[in-house]
Amino acid sequence: MITIPDYSKTYFQLLNGKEVTEKYLIYPLKPIPIKDVFFVNIDYEKVKKEVEKISDFLKMVFGNKLVKVEHVGSTSIKNMPGTAISDLIVYVDPFPPSNRSLAILDSSGFKFRGIAPHSYTKEDLFFVRQPEHPILKDDYSNFAFHIVPKHSTELDSLIKFRDIANSDPIVHDEYKKVKLQAYNSPNIRTFFEYKRDKTINARPMWRKIL
Repeated sequence: MITIPDYSKTYFQLLNGKEVTEKYLIYPLKPIPIKDVFFVNIDYEKVKKEVEKISDFLKMVFGNKLVKVEHVGSTSIKNMPGTAISDLIVYVDPFPPSNRSLAILDSSGFKFRGIAPHSYTKEDLFFVRQPEHPILKDDYSNFAFHIVPKHSTELDSLIKFRDIANSDPIVHDEYKKVKLQAYNSPNIRTFFEYKRDKTINARPMWRKIL
């Protein structure tokens, strides 16, 4: 069994304007300039190829314990701008994964960052690849994993929104507008500020369709 640290304080507290100690952050405390990690034009086909590669890697890590992998977030939506990390939901059975599998993830650069910030079941293990170099505008090999149980439904809304945004031009363009407004705002300078602004302004749309 993996030892889960207490990440009850998460970066969403920081998004809400509250101070959070570095001990509890799942992202680095040092402010990340949004201009360094935001893609206005994402090469969707290139991202898909990277997702295929990483899916093969996950099959190697988890073997027949891997149930399925779902690509979600901005990079899973065609012609959608977004930040430079692609999110994958990794469904495994049994849960939690073996320490051997987690050790392979760790040695491959994917570091455990505790329970994902929006998890209410505490069954969403969050891993982020820690690149040794600054994130580059043409580098789509940066991934975050949500490792969840086989029958988890906690992140179904991310899958549903991905599918709606890829099929409904109105929803797609509304979300794109929200993201670009946050990115181009003169008051938005860091990743956290962007996430906060985008989340606040996208929330009415999410509530309406999800």
